[in-house]
Amino acid sequence: YYTEGWHVNGVKDVSNGITPSSALLKATAIASTIPVRGNVSVVIGGQRTYRPVTSSADYVYHTGFGHVRLASILSFAGDSFKIHVVDKKNISSGGSQCYRVS
Repeated sequence: YYTEGWHVNGVKDVSNGITPSSALLKATAIASTIPVRGNVSVVIGGQRTYRPVTSSADYVYHTGFGHVRLASILSFAGDSFKIHVVDKKNISSGGSQCYRVS
């Protein structure tokens, strides 16, 4: 996706390709997650039991970020949303970088 330049306009354009950092790949995967539904395994009084997931704390503790669903974050031509990618941007100590999102 990134190396073939899809991230710019939603179409393959290798001239816009980048080599993504591991941080960008990790952020993409995390941003695309959806919550896990169902039951979680818990140990109460030394005995394992299963109970429905009832809170966001259950999701985070038992399932991490959830299931990766890249289709929910990677944009292609014709999609109703666009992805904006910033990678390997150096920010000096005490500095900041702001982006306006609308």
